[in-house]
Amino acid sequence: MKKSFAEYSNPISIWILLLFPSLTSIYLNPHNGGIWQTDNFRFSMLIIAAFTETLLLGYIWAIFGLKLCIDESGISFRYLSWRFQSVHYDWSQIKSATIVEFDPKKDFSGWPVRSSNAYGKGYITRGKKGLLLELMNGEKMMMSVLDTEKALEALQTYAARPLIA
Repeated sequence: MKKSFAEYSNPISIWILLLFPSLTSIYLNPHNGGIWQTDNFRFSMLIIAAFTETLLLGYIWAIFGLKLCIDESGISFRYLSWRFQSVHYDWSQIKSATIVEFDPKKDFSGWPVRSSNAYGKGYITRGKKGLLLELMNGEKMMMSVLDTEKALEALQTYAARPLIA
């Protein structure tokens, strides 16, 4: 039985979600001489601020993610902060697909969606490896991939003809 490859990668580390509420609690902590004057009010604000920050950062973490799927029908992806619908390419539309190393700062001048002369449009999250697609119409695009071995295995399994450059 063939297995498809699906990955969700996010540009924001989960540790950041844990760091900000901690900083808020240090800032508002009544034992550290926080900014509030009464102890009950300080403690209530500490709880409310930490909870609100966790929810807000969790929401930001959820919307800034790249979902990539490689299966028997082709390659599809959705970068939630830029596209709310998935983009799907059938294997017949793909000229080549390969895993390459890149430097987000050097090749794309940063994150999250950028253009590059060498790689075309880039959907960059974390890591320095990505799936480079070249379509039959000449369009190129790069998507960050964290688990490159499984992605390469899926490409070799599902491609009807050799696509790996």
